[in-house]
Amino acid sequence: MASVEFASPYIVGTPVPVDFFFGRSDQIAQFFNMLRGSVLQPLRVLGFRRSGKTSFLLKVADRDVIRAHLSSQKNQTFIAYVDLQAGVKSPDDFYRRVAKSITRAIAGNLSLQIPAAFPDFDSLKIQEDKIRNLDLVPRRSDEVQADYELVSANDFVRLVDDYYFANGTGMALVRETHPTDLPADVDQHVVWFKDGTTKEEVAEFIGEFLIKQWLGIEDVILFERSRKTKTPLVGAAIHKYRHIHIWTRKKL
Repeated sequence: MASVEFASPYIVGTPVPVDFFFGRSDQIAQFFNMLRGSVLQPLRVLGFRRSGKTSFLLKVADRDVIRAHLSSQKNQTFIAYVDLQAGVKSPDDFYRRVAKSITRAIAGNLSLQIPAAFPDFDSLKIQEDKIRNLDLVPRRSDEVQADYELVSANDFVRLVDDYYFANGTGMALVRETHPTDLPADVDQHVVWFKDGTTKEEVAEFIGEFLIKQWLGIEDVILFERSRKTKTPLVGAAIHKYRHIHIWTRKKL
């Protein structure tokens, strides 16, 4: 029986997802203290290469972090993250990227109350066939999508090769690092596996995970995006390896 192990999200070379960022509380507080000053001034975040500068900037740009530190501010503050190393080759590229980042920052921070079509896991479970057939396609928030786009396809493949498959089994279970907008009682994981892995091996692997979590068939939704289609919403982002998305009922 294959052993189910969680792969670490703390990988050198890619930003740490905001939800997995820990520490640096003094630096975060100092950052926002300077923003609250009467005179605005440029701020610089200095550090060695691969020391976490990008992860730090993404953390302070998170809307919940901004609200926690600037809740007493009269005017609402938005922080737009712009990656100047990602395909910026001309002034036009630069201004387009800045404008897009500002738009995302504002859209992601506005306090709009939109009625949820799917308030809990059970409401999704009813639509399981549509989810599995990709007729009902999940979407990320603009904020999470912006973080996701910072990781190139080649970097993601190296992440899978060097870390997810480091155990040598050809299969890995990881928590979704760039989750889609789902109800609060839904956990999101992904099973990655190499070509040549049999259906029976994958089923056994997922089954062991569910047993360890004390979950039954009524507590899980599985689906796989196609590696062939070019439609962005339903095509797999990483074509080299198959991966199955696992949504489970969170044990609150």
